[in-house]
Amino acid sequence: MNKSVRTIQRYVKQWEENGLLGILQNNRADKGSYRIDPRLQDFILKTYREGNKGSK
Repeated sequence: MNKSVRTIQRYVKQWEENGLLGILQNNRADKGSYRIDPRLQDFILKTYREGNKGSK
């Protein structure tokens, strides 16, 4: 199944508690979202683009 033991354990628990509906794949609310503050992301990108000038 290409899943970890822990994931399978969670599936079994969800199935035991909720039946088949318990193991249906739920979409994450934050899928595709960055977990980093946009200002920090801009700083990182700017620093990367400018390179390591002057050992900054």
